[in-house]
Amino acid sequence: MIAAELSPIATVNVTGQGDCQLVANPDQRDRCTLSGLERHGGALILLGLATATMAVGAALCESRPAAVALVAIGAIVIVLALLLDLPATDEVGLLANFAGAHGEKGIGFWLELAGGLLAAGVGATVLLRRTSPA
Repeated sequence: MIAAELSPIATVNVTGQGDCQLVANPDQRDRCTLSGLERHGGALILLGLATATMAVGAALCESRPAAVALVAIGAIVIVLALLLDLPATDEVGLLANFAGAHGEKGIGFWLELAGGLLAAGVGATVLLRRTSPA
């Protein structure tokens, strides 16, 4: 999640015209790449730190509250990725005047989604292991 916040969530490519940074006007260049920090304002860094803390509690101490927190954090990150960030990956904004401009998912989007799925999966695994008979 922390890596996702520091990586591009969405990028704009301009097919056939060169690099977006080179063909866009100076006031449009900030839309060529949207980082996680621009999209979330550092929220994934805080969620990533909370996830690391809860993962230690859930995995090493088999803490049920920590496992529930992992599932909740994972669900929040998955919803954030799918409902807020996924639609933004297709937007080109002011760069729509360039023929061939299209939005793409950046590595940060995939890291965000994987982080959410991993957190929820670990939390669910600990919860299921704790409730199953030994």
